Amino acid sequence: MPRGRSGHTISAHNGKMYVWGGQHQGQYLNDLLIFSLKDYPAKAEWEFVPSTGLAPSPRAGHISVVYDNKLYIFGGINASHLYNDIWCLDLVTRVWSQVEAVGYIPAPRESCAAALVDDTIYIFGGRGLNGFTLGDLYAFRIKSRRWYTFQNMGSPPSARYGATLTLNQNKIFVFGGDSLYGKVDDGSYVYILDCSKIKYPPEEVLENERKTPIPRHLNPPGIVLNDTKEILAPPSPSRLELQAPNIPQMQQYTILPDRPSKAEECLDRRMSTSIAGSTSSKQRPYQQSAVLSPTPPPRPPREGVMLNIPKRTSDPDSEDKSRLLREIMARDAIITEMQKKEQWWRTEVSISRHLRARLGEEFMDDVSAQEAALYSFEDDDSKDDKLLLFEQLINSKTEVRKIKNTIAKQSELLFQNLLKAEKIRTVALEEASYYRSKYTALKAKDKTALGLLETDRVELLEKRLRDAYAQRDNINMMLSKVQKQSQEDQTARLLAEERASIAQKQSEMAQEAHQAALEKISKLYSQILKAESKCRDDAIYIADLSNKLATQLSLKDGDTDLSEIHIKMVHLEAANIKCRSEVAALLKQIEENQDEQEALEALLGEKDHAYAETLLELEKVRIELELVRRSTPNDIDGNTQASNA
Repeated sequence: MPRGRSGHTISAHNGKMYVWGGQHQGQYLNDLLIFSLKDYPAKAEWEFVPSTGLAPSPRAGHISVVYDNKLYIFGGINASHLYNDIWCLDLVTRVWSQVEAVGYIPAPRESCAAALVDDTIYIFGGRGLNGFTLGDLYAFRIKSRRWYTFQNMGSPPSARYGATLTLNQNKIFVFGGDSLYGKVDDGSYVYILDCSKIKYPPEEVLENERKTPIPRHLNPPGIVLNDTKEILAPPSPSRLELQAPNIPQMQQYTILPDRPSKAEECLDRRMSTSIAGSTSSKQRPYQQSAVLSPTPPPRPPREGVMLNIPKRTSDPDSEDKSRLLREIMARDAIITEMQKKEQWWRTEVSISRHLRARLGEEFMDDVSAQEAALYSFEDDDSKDDKLLLFEQLINSKTEVRKIKNTIAKQSELLFQNLLKAEKIRTVALEEASYYRSKYTALKAKDKTALGLLETDRVELLEKRLRDAYAQRDNINMMLSKVQKQSQEDQTARLLAEERASIAQKQSEMAQEAHQAALEKISKLYSQILKAESKCRDDAIYIADLSNKLATQLSLKDGDTDLSEIHIKMVHLEAANIKCRSEVAALLKQIEENQDEQEALEALLGEKDHAYAETLLELEKVRIELELVRRSTPNDIDGNTQASNA
């Protein structure tokens, strides 16, 4: 199993995961770990590839990408160096090689973000020398081994480190990161770089330019300005401008202000400068062009810069000179990187003073008339000598303050080292003097001098021993004091914990009492509500009784007047009762008559039925009689004829 680490990078390619670099408990690593994702989980094993021969220095905070079966790393930091070099590892042969890059080589940095688009590595942000946060964007073409830088990117992200670059459909999404100078809500924005609109010069031009010797000195590769339409190249004998239309601008997913603030306008106005060549007037405001020079621009060294430990040389003068040159060049690089931010702060200060002066506020104490005149300027004095002098003074004061702080820190460390070296030198001189004197006495065979030397030596050693014992006693005394103080602190801590426990119990008791009081109050409140409801009902009942009493009293007063009416009412009620009884008797009689009528009707129906049957029988008898009557004369006539014969 690999040991734990941080600041490393992981790249996946062809079913394998490649882990390189990082640090573990202050020790920087440059080993390579390979884990096969195809065999997982059947076979979960790490392959350890140690670095042998030519290999990059141990580091952390770098970036790594895989292209064309090769692993590329850039930047990083260790205990003594901050790097901006590029190394390439062939994943087949597993051989390291350093990439000799040209162009606008970025300043040394660590904790930057990277993304691979086709054959181009895009690098953004990071931390540079002395922990300064960077916000520049670079592109490295792997095939041509050339660096490019960009500007006029619309609303670019603020300087940050530890951000992420995510590629999706040829667009790079920038999100997150940490910054000391950005806005408070800038970390919640997502910025987009459309790489499909970036056009690079042909590879043939770049191949010809690579034949030019590469300078090794450390100079800033150019100053990136906001209002220009091209990438500012360093001075060179000739310049070849190759237009790259439709370089996209950085976009945000969040809504940006419709117009920049006054400070930003002033900053853009003051930072504008005239540059040879310009883009076409038909281009969009955020289009830009890439400026290439046949002579490669000055750049930082590929091996990075020293942080604290200078390289040892045989000549002390050359070492001091080289160290001084490195410090000057590093300071120049820092000034170049921080020029935007310093310009912005200077503009903010000047505008703030101007606005406060307009409002009539007193913001300068013990300031002479000349200094007050220096601080006051009008809106149209942005290019005046007074404003330029004001900027130079602020810049000088800032640089002096930085230099003083740096010198103070370095001098304190050097003073401590000097004291240690002086003590070691004194002891070494004493030892050398003793052995030289002893050698002289032995050579001269002077026993007296040898005895004196041994006596002095013993006395010196005894003195050192006494001093050591005294120092040990002092240390033991301090240790006993510290132990005693620790015991007292422990006792006080125990007492405090005991008091805290008692207070906790009291708090729990108070909490219980508070809860009981709340329950009691709740019960009393419910009782009060019931009592109020009962009081309301009683009040309503009393009001009803009062109304009834008033009604009865009013009726009692009117009894004398209503006696006759009551008598008439009694008579009428009696008559009514009598009528009702008569009506009831009549109704009963009617019902009886109706019953009799129904009985008679039933009897009549029976009689009618019997009558109808009788009529039918009579009709039958009549028909029979008619038939009999018809047949009777014929019989008589026949009988008569027979008798006549």
